[in-house]
Amino acid sequence: MDSYGKKCNSRFLLNYGFYLENNDANEYPFNFVLDEKDPHVGAKRNLIEPYDDKSLRVMAEHKNKNLIEALGWMRFIKL
Repeated sequence: MDSYGKKCNSRFLLNYGFYLENNDANEYPFNFVLDEKDPHVGAKRNLIEPYDDKSLRVMAEHKNKNLIEALGWMRFIKL
């Protein structure tokens, strides 16, 4: 018996040539970009200087640190 561990389907496919249909460890890429039309874009850039667009791979697990960070970025960008 062999264990592959808890991995995203992209890792399974790349490394082992298969994927799991119902994989609860799947990650989804999110890109966070400030809206240039936002009247507060300058102030937001100053708060997080130096600003770069943010990319995170998020798992659908409420304790995942990337999910928590992604939710913070969504609030920051949209408020």
